[in-house]
Amino acid sequence: MNLDDFKEPWQQRQRALDGRVDHVIKKVRSRMAGFDRTIWWRDMRESLAAILLIVWYCYDLFQQQSALAKCGAGLGIVACVFILAVLHWARVKGKGARPDLPVEDYRWAELDRVDRQIWLLRNVHWWYLGPLLIAVAVQIAAMMPDPEGLVMFATSVIPLFGFIYWLNQVAVKNQLMPLRQELINPTDEDTNDEDTTDVDSPHEGTTSDKASVPLEPLVQKRRDMIFAIVALFTVMILGGLLSDWIGISADAPKVSPFTEMRFEEDQIVVTYQHQECQWLEIDGIKVEDITRAAKIRFWGNWQKRVREDLVGVLWKMGHQPADTVSLSLRNLETDQQLFVEEALMTGSNRAAVANNLRHDSE
Repeated sequence: MNLDDFKEPWQQRQRALDGRVDHVIKKVRSRMAGFDRTIWWRDMRESLAAILLIVWYCYDLFQQQSALAKCGAGLGIVACVFILAVLHWARVKGKGARPDLPVEDYRWAELDRVDRQIWLLRNVHWWYLGPLLIAVAVQIAAMMPDPEGLVMFATSVIPLFGFIYWLNQVAVKNQLMPLRQELINPTDEDTNDEDTTDVDSPHEGTTSDKASVPLEPLVQKRRDMIFAIVALFTVMILGGLLSDWIGISADAPKVSPFTEMRFEEDQIVVTYQHQECQWLEIDGIKVEDITRAAKIRFWGNWQKRVREDLVGVLWKMGHQPADTVSLSLRNLETDQQLFVEEALMTGSNRAAVANNLRHDSE
């Protein structure tokens, strides 16, 4: 047997093997270069957004507003700083592997980086969405303590944040997990790992993974995205309609026939032309009906609405008062019932109601 007969086949096999190794290296590095660009641009966008939010929250913090609103602004600043810290931590820990490493070491180092990004996206609800959601909830509670604020939070903020969370999970499934599988099996170009390995321990059990399945067709992904967007906007539109039903119209005039109003047990005491009276009716509408309707729409904020947005409350009841209204009152000193045919509705009266309320609270 002549050994030279084996020399040429062995050299051909070695050249083929070297070429395949080179192909694998180029493929992995090309994939990771695209991965680096995607992560860099994402981090820059998120960091810029967080910085702009910090500036806005700082400006809002020094405005004249309630303590609860200031607390919401402070929580927003803390949330944005925390987001920046997490992104910085992931970026420092996720630096690219040295290109001079052996192929296997290079692949495992890059796999650690991908796993870290998978962890970030899978846990986006607690390090990104959660802190911002708390800050927004506190601010909405401060600005809109009535049901309108709750409806807006439940039908606009929560669905939007849920949509963002869903997008991150889609990115994990359709982008990062296939990339992870390519790093584990760089010679297999048509399969992906469908969450069959423990992301926290990427180097264990990789040889006994279940058979991978093909990626979802692009048509299926597009269909899911369209459905999610339509569902999001549908919920927001329905929420807007509900908010309009329970909210005060911005077009409602800020006027009142009274200069002061306070609530004592089951009656409303008002000041009309310097006389303290029990308010009984306005344009034939009983005060009991007004308070009942206000409680249904505005819950614990009903007194504020009746006091400062009387016209808006009446509009919600289907009545649009004119520049003058009829009043039925009971004088608290004489116990006599008074009927006023044309009580003037003015903005100065409404301002006096709000000012007297602030003086009483001080």
